[in-house]
Amino acid sequence: MRLILNVSLPLSALLCASCGQAPSRTHDAAESSPYAHPITTRDSRFRLRIGQTLRLRFDASPATGYGWSIDGPLPATLRMDGDPGSLSPGATRPGTMRAQTWTFRAERSGCAMLRFLYRRKWEHSSLAADRRDVEVVVE
Repeated sequence: MRLILNVSLPLSALLCASCGQAPSRTHDAAESSPYAHPITTRDSRFRLRIGQTLRLRFDASPATGYGWSIDGPLPATLRMDGDPGSLSPGATRPGTMRAQTWTFRAERSGCAMLRFLYRRKWEHSSLAADRRDVEVVVE
């Protein structure tokens, strides 16, 4: 007989395990402050100082019902500024890609892991078409 144990740990503990290590590729958001960083890979890392702003840009096709959303609560190290996931002006025909921008401000030091899901709002998060993990270290 086989026994399967389901051990649940807080997602943030698992996802931020690398915050204590030197990331292989970290973007210093201070170098390009008003710039919206395009998030095109599964994993991105940013380093901020308290008070700095981080703008993340995702390509989305809202006319098809798909858009980016944050999976889970916002970590205490960051505060969301402005309209979450605001869309750039543009055409609304199906298949037209538009930039969806998320803006965060570093509130306190620590590690934050943000998981963004590309899905339709009415579908369960397990049905997400894509995901992006963004690690933010605030010093």
